[in-house]
Amino acid sequence: MDSDPIHETEPRLSPVSPPERAMPLWVSAGVMIMILGGIVLLTVRIVRQLPVRETYASHPLPTLEEQVAGCLQRGRAAFLQMNDLEKALRCFEDAIALDPKNPQAWDAAGQILLLLNKKEQAGEYLKRAYQLNPKNPQIILDYAIANLQNDRAREALALVDSEALGAEQRSNFEFNLVRACIYVRLRNMDLAKVFLQKAINQGSLAQVKRLTRRRVWAQCLQPLLEETETAAPGSSPSPANEPHQLR
Repeated sequence: MDSDPIHETEPRLSPVSPPERAMPLWVSAGVMIMILGGIVLLTVRIVRQLPVRETYASHPLPTLEEQVAGCLQRGRAAFLQMNDLEKALRCFEDAIALDPKNPQAWDAAGQILLLLNKKEQAGEYLKRAYQLNPKNPQIILDYAIANLQNDRAREALALVDSEALGAEQRSNFEFNLVRACIYVRLRNMDLAKVFLQKAINQGSLAQVKRLTRRRVWAQCLQPLLEETETAAPGSSPSPANEPHQLR
């Protein structure tokens, strides 16, 4: 008897074509290929990065101290080799930004500001250098010069006579020269002559004359030097166009 499709109890299964049955296997294979490809690419990237990491290990980033030293070195080079005061100041201020507690950076920037005739700002910078290192003879001298140029002669005198300095430091060539300038500003010409003569004896008349031309703060000594030169007519002349020096 022919089967009655209306009364069939089991559903008739339609045959499945081979491509439809194989589709899940192709999908799985594709996923596996993608995963393996990703692993290979990741491995290649890691391998390629290994030499870079070795380079970083062999050339580590400079320390803060090295960065500050580099800024100071570039600033001195800009000043001494190119006479570029603005660039030198930027380098010294970069050093300050890196290490605000570095007295040498404040001192160097203050000296440049004095050369730029920014006396009040220079005084603030050199004051900060002095606060950070109140026993350094060079910083004491530079801060005294800033006070002298800002018409604070008595403050300058207190600095060059500071007990923080040894007797030998207080009586060296530059300190005696600054002292002579201070006494000129204080209108004590007798003491000014005494300390000027001490400076000449420690250096030479030509050296003192050279400094009075190069440094604004020492120009007040020129009248006294003319008197001294008249008393010693055989003194040797000094170079006229010698560049500034940054200590």
